[in-house]
Amino acid sequence: ADGEVCLSAQQEVSSCCFDQCHICEDEEEIDAELEVYYNGKTMKCTDVDNAFNENSVFADSEQCNTAKEDFRDTCCYTAPATPCNLCKRGTDYFDLMGINYVSFMDKTQTCADVSNMMFKREEQGSEACTTVHDEYFDTCCNTKCSLCGENGLEAGVKVNFEGRSMTCLELDLGLLIEAGSEACESVTSQFADQCCYEKPETPCRICNGEGVGVNTEASVLYLGTNTTCDSLSNYLGSREEQNGETCKAAATDHYDTCCYERCSLCEDGKSDWETFVQYEGKSIACGDFEWILRGQNVAADSDKCSAVKEEFYEKCCYTAPSTSCNLCYVDGQYLEVSVDAQVTYQDEPKSCGSLYNSLFMREAADSEQCNAAKDELADTCCFEKCQLCQGGFMDTTAMVMVNGQEVSCQVLENSFSKDVIVAGTEQCNTVRQEYADACCYTLPDSPCRLCGAGSEVAAGETVDFYGTTMSCTDVANKLAMSEESGGDMCSSVQADFATSCCFATCPICPSGFNLRWEVDVEYNKATISCGEFDGIIKGNGVMKGTTDCLSLQSTYSSACCYNYATSSYAPGSSPSTGGSPSNDGTYASYSSGSGQADVESASLVSAAAVSSPCNLCEPGEVGINAEILFNGVETSCSEVYHFLAIQTSEGSETCTMGKNALRDACCLKKCDLCAGGGIPDWYAMVNVNGNSMTCLELDGIITDSMIEAESDQCNDVLSVAAPACCYVPPEESCNICKSDSGMNDVLTSVEVTYGGTSSTCGAIFNALFSREEQESETCAMVTNDLAEQCCYNKCSLCDPLQTNTAVSVEHDGTQLGCGEFDSYIFASNFIVEGSEECAAFQTDYKDE
Repeated sequence: ADGEVCLSAQQEVSSCCFDQCHICEDEEEIDAELEVYYNGKTMKCTDVDNAFNENSVFADSEQCNTAKEDFRDTCCYTAPATPCNLCKRGTDYFDLMGINYVSFMDKTQTCADVSNMMFKREEQGSEACTTVHDEYFDTCCNTKCSLCGENGLEAGVKVNFEGRSMTCLELDLGLLIEAGSEACESVTSQFADQCCYEKPETPCRICNGEGVGVNTEASVLYLGTNTTCDSLSNYLGSREEQNGETCKAAATDHYDTCCYERCSLCEDGKSDWETFVQYEGKSIACGDFEWILRGQNVAADSDKCSAVKEEFYEKCCYTAPSTSCNLCYVDGQYLEVSVDAQVTYQDEPKSCGSLYNSLFMREAADSEQCNAAKDELADTCCFEKCQLCQGGFMDTTAMVMVNGQEVSCQVLENSFSKDVIVAGTEQCNTVRQEYADACCYTLPDSPCRLCGAGSEVAAGETVDFYGTTMSCTDVANKLAMSEESGGDMCSSVQADFATSCCFATCPICPSGFNLRWEVDVEYNKATISCGEFDGIIKGNGVMKGTTDCLSLQSTYSSACCYNYATSSYAPGSSPSTGGSPSNDGTYASYSSGSGQADVESASLVSAAAVSSPCNLCEPGEVGINAEILFNGVETSCSEVYHFLAIQTSEGSETCTMGKNALRDACCLKKCDLCAGGGIPDWYAMVNVNGNSMTCLELDGIITDSMIEAESDQCNDVLSVAAPACCYVPPEESCNICKSDSGMNDVLTSVEVTYGGTSSTCGAIFNALFSREEQESETCAMVTNDLAEQCCYNKCSLCDPLQTNTAVSVEHDGTQLGCGEFDSYIFASNFIVEGSEECAAFQTDYKDE
């Protein structure tokens, strides 16, 4: 974060970023359904937040604070631990009659809207929940006995009830008794066989197939009765299975009469929604043709379909280009679009904005049409926008008065596009003269840093910055962009705000231990080096001394840390060449010294008690976006996933109920690459259907494709991928540098060619160590071929005596511990025992 490349990039894009105003605080949710009156019009709460972004409304500005005061109570809420269920009475849950209307919050709303609001915002048993429940339960909740429940109702079938003949529908409507009562169970058990039928799992479709429709105007004779194809399709769809004999027979008998291939204007191409045409006396968007032709039952092989295609295909349809035409990319420069300017293109009037969008969707960048449009219309439609801070940078936090209204400098410059203020004009020069001093600055040669080395800015903290409330991030950015390091202002701000705004970052290695950059570890199912992992921890803002920090150190310091001064690894471990996560989230590392697995278990998450969000699917499962009924309302699995994750906690009553009711419908057990046993090697290469990829990439494809465990498709993938992606750790790991005289060291960076592939000795050593047994033929063969190139007898300072690690000596002007010669100097420089260089070290330092 403190590197020159990062700082340079931050300085370059400083004008692009600002701390945006939000109605709700970080710990609150925003209600996407509610509307408020803002800036002269009614809009959803989420649209107000979007307007803040578009208009660059800054956090802590007067405009932001006023909006929060006006809208926060309406728009913001904290998700309840146990959500209010409108239709829960005691321990019983009743169906929601979502389409019923009630007067709620001074306006007419559906029961579904009321139920959703209570479920999102209020705790079960709270005063608000109880009040709404008492007032709306009878209107919104269906406690009436249902003759067939979730099964279908044979509405026209005649039955005899209490001496009167009536239809099943009349009987169902007349059951004014409560669901679950003895009277209800008595009636339903008596008439269920006559009045009810089981709905099919896979409904019958007599016109089954992509692009095939039902002719709603045609009729057929079915079971002696003349009926429309539409009615027949609906009837069979509600009662018969797709693979049932009744469905197959109906499809065979009536497919030719009832079914047709629908006419599609653009077929596999795309419809241009920006283009409007005249059709049957009306102006319509080209994209509307698909619905119009379907509603008119126009068949693909009809004269009408051919006539429509002949007249409108060229105007309405296109194939998306690989590189889109940008009307205003001229002579290597991206210009602004004069959106409202009017031009004539292909004999039709268009706005430049509409023309720009149409060309971008339809034409390739190197096409004749694109170049011709640029030659003809770029001068009219495109312009170089005035830059407020030419040669400098914009202070996005600065505010200026424009026409009596306070706006940010960013909003002022954004208005140049709409107002078409062109670079180099007198209008542009006038605006610069008036506002550049307040809005613009030049970058310092040596930027001031609010926080020193080993510490980071506390992004969530705010301070009173000399009379203005600012976030610590804004203070740090302001200093880095405008003040020189060592200057009076820099020193003053550091003295005043470093304590409030800076925190010490968490190091992987405890005090006195050094980081082994090159060692690989497993984190979040990916293999990364300890050096990369150290950067991730700092980037995530983990503070030194916290529970999170201590947990990470206890898990990874064994593999990543080494004390050169004492020749020891971090407490409780031996040297590690990598490891892998076990099924329960623990970390297993493998010792390169002994070849034996040394398993060290430690939680990868903070030991602090944290309420985790409800996850509808279990580990190893993926979500299916099916259409379902949830809380009596038609919705989709994806909506329920989102709802449970943001509204409920894992283990809560609501979460458990949701899983019990919906997990089978919404979750699929994913195909596991290593289901047959072994540990995944995520970065091993595998070839599937002619495509080479890592096992991690293949696992992502399996997830995206929703390939189910134990399916034929899963078995096909595993037969190819499992041998390449999965391995069982050896009992005694192969060490190609092991000899009869002991263990030699590896020349890790030496490159060799083996088996037709170029690699380093370190990579080959690690691969064999993790996968091959010491006594295997492969280990013996590679050892025989590569031991001389890859292994050496490292120089030992004191052999056969013990090294006194407590003593330090001076070497090349640096004070070193005696142990650092063996572990660091000799290892990093590959100094061989018996060499002149080794003898020189032994002569100079052995006696000490």
